[in-house]
Amino acid sequence: MNKFKKVYSMELIIALGAVAGNGYLFWGQRPFWPIAIVLVSLGWLHFWIDFFAENKRQKEIELKFVEFTRTLVESVKSGVSIPRSIMNVASKDFGALNPYLKKLAHQIEWGIPTRKALITFSLDTENKVIKRSIAILVEAEQSGGDITDILESVVESVIN
Repeated sequence: MNKFKKVYSMELIIALGAVAGNGYLFWGQRPFWPIAIVLVSLGWLHFWIDFFAENKRQKEIELKFVEFTRTLVESVKSGVSIPRSIMNVASKDFGALNPYLKKLAHQIEWGIPTRKALITFSLDTENKVIKRSIAILVEAEQSGGDITDILESVVESVIN
């Protein structure tokens, strides 16, 4: 999910250096602790902002995945094949999921097997819910299950 980047380490090192400078100037005086706390907080701020932004993005991806799957189920029920349905549905707007869906549609269009394209899609999103859902879908498809029923079950399990 959120990887610890080098910039976080640098910001924390700078903050700790500033705390050391603060200690040199104010050690044993009243302003030392409040300034030290503010400096360390600023050193971690970028990490926390990125962490919460990524969590928000992942939640949006999960919600859009449910919407995408429902639309896909409707398309498959109308008699369109799954690869064609994915290519048609991927052209619609699904917010944060759009880049992943476009890549999925292009892979299917280029002749990559749907199973492999779906696995790549799930890995690209780095989302646990999508990985689990696609794994269930691929496994059920391999064992010969009815894809429409499986897609509906996946939607229900993601919602609950």
